[in-house]
Amino acid sequence: MNKVANIRGPLGLKSERPSRQEIMAGKLHMAKVAQLACVICGRWPVHVHHCKSRRYSQRKLSDFEVIPLCPECHVLGPNSFHAAQSTWEETNGLDTDYLSVVADALAGELNGG
Repeated sequence: MNKVANIRGPLGLKSERPSRQEIMAGKLHMAKVAQLACVICGRWPVHVHHCKSRRYSQRKLSDFEVIPLCPECHVLGPNSFHAAQSTWEETNGLDTDYLSVVADALAGELNGG
């Protein structure tokens, strides 16, 4: 009897691909987040940072779990998220803690909109 090899690896089947509508909704959300100021220092323009604190998988990050970070806070500074994640988190907290701030800003609660 022939056995079929598990070609998906030890984690099982891959998740379904998002629909075109879901992809476009994620891109629209990221474009809106890009219009906000950095949640750490208030500067603009910003990079749209995919939150990854306490993540240990290789699964694609959600385009809805993003926060605005200026280049200095995101990647350029010596204590930026991608240069020194543990230092950044000790100073600023988890990046995921800012998702509610972003949601409030987009809802107009922080900018009087």
